[in-house]
Amino acid sequence: MVDPNSKSQAVEVAGSQKRFSLIDVLGIIVKWRKFIVSIFLVVTVLAAIVSLLLPKWYASRTSIMPPRSRSLLGGLGGISTLQREIPLLRSITGGTGSEDVYRYLAILKSRKALEKVVTKFNLVEVYEVPDKSVAKAADVLEDNATFKLGEEGTISITAFDRDAQRAAAIANYFVDVINEVAIDLNVQEARSNREFLEKRVSENREDLKRAEERLRDFQKRSGFVSIPQETQSSISSAAELYAAKTLMEVQVGVAEQRYGEENPLVRASKTELASLNAKLQTLPDLGVEYYRLYRDFAVQQKIYELMVPLYEQAKYEEKRDVASAVVLDVAQVPEEPARPKKRLIVLIFAFISLVSSISVALFVEGVRSLRTSNPEDYSKLQNAWSELRTVVRHKKRT
Repeated sequence: MVDPNSKSQAVEVAGSQKRFSLIDVLGIIVKWRKFIVSIFLVVTVLAAIVSLLLPKWYASRTSIMPPRSRSLLGGLGGISTLQREIPLLRSITGGTGSEDVYRYLAILKSRKALEKVVTKFNLVEVYEVPDKSVAKAADVLEDNATFKLGEEGTISITAFDRDAQRAAAIANYFVDVINEVAIDLNVQEARSNREFLEKRVSENREDLKRAEERLRDFQKRSGFVSIPQETQSSISSAAELYAAKTLMEVQVGVAEQRYGEENPLVRASKTELASLNAKLQTLPDLGVEYYRLYRDFAVQQKIYELMVPLYEQAKYEEKRDVASAVVLDVAQVPEEPARPKKRLIVLIFAFISLVSSISVALFVEGVRSLRTSNPEDYSKLQNAWSELRTVVRHKKRT
C-alpha cells in the first residue's frame, strides 16, 4: 500500500519545482504589458537621442592597383634562350606582382607613412592629443584607417574622420605617401643592384681582357687563327651555360640582399646554381690549348654581352622617379556619416530593453509563486536578500 504522507510530500516537491509553461509566460507578459511597453519605449527613445548626440564620423575610400613586379632580368632579349633552358630563371624574370601588393600594404601600415599623414593634416590638433605627440596621433590614425587587399590584387584605403572633406583628403593623400615611400625604396634597391652589378661587370671586363690577351699571344706564337665550325658550336653551347651560371649568380646575389639567405627563392636559386655547376663539369675538355683559350674568350664575351645590359638597366632604375601605383577610384567627399550606426544602436538597445523587462516580470512572478507554493524556500530567499543588502551597505560605509 502507498503511504498517504509520502504522496502528499511528492505533491509538495512537484509544486516547489514548478516551471512556467508557454501559456504562463504569455499570461505574465499580458499582465505586465504596461511595464514592458514603458521600459521598451523609454530605452528606445533614449538610445535614439544618444545616437543623435554621438559625434559623426565620415568614411571615404580610394582603391589602387600596385604595379606589375619588375625583375632586374626582365625585358632583356639576350636571355630569352637561357629562360627556355632554365625554368627557374624563367619564373624569376616573369614576375607575378603579388610581392608589390604586400609591400604596399606594409608601407601603408608603417609608422613613417602614418606620421606623414599626421603632419600633413595636423592631426595632433584634430585628435586633441594631450602632449602633442605625433606618435600617439599616428596610433589614433591607425585606428581610423583601414587597408584591405582585394581578390583582384587591388588595395582599398578607407579613412574615417569627423570632417567629410578631410576624410577624402586623407584617403587620397595615402596614395601620394605610398608612391613617395615606394620610390625611395625602389631607388635604394636599384642602387644596391647597380653597385653589385658594377662590381661584377668590372670583374668580367678584366677577365675578358686577360682572355683576349692570352688568345692573341697564342695566335702570334703559333700562327693558328681559326678552328672548325663544329668546335665553334660546341664552344658556343658551353659559353651559353657559363653565361647562365653567371646570371644565376647575379640573381642569387640580388635575392640575398633583398630577402636574406633563408628565403625560399634564394635557396631555390642556389639549388639551380649547383645544378648548373654540375652540368658544366660534364662538358668535354677540348684538350688543345688554343681551343681552351678560345673557349675562355667566348665564355667571357658572352657574359659581357649579358651583364652590360643588366648594369645599364640597373643604372636606369636608380634614376627613375615616377609614381607607380595606379589609382582606380579616387576618394570622394562622403555625403552621409559612416558611424555611428544609428539604426543598429536603436535596434540593439530596444531588443535589450525588451528582453530585460520580460526577464524582470518573469522573476517577480516566480518569486510570488514561490511564496505561495514553498514558503520555506521563499523565507530562505528573503534571508539571502537581506544579507546581501547588509553586505552592500557595509561596503558603502567603509
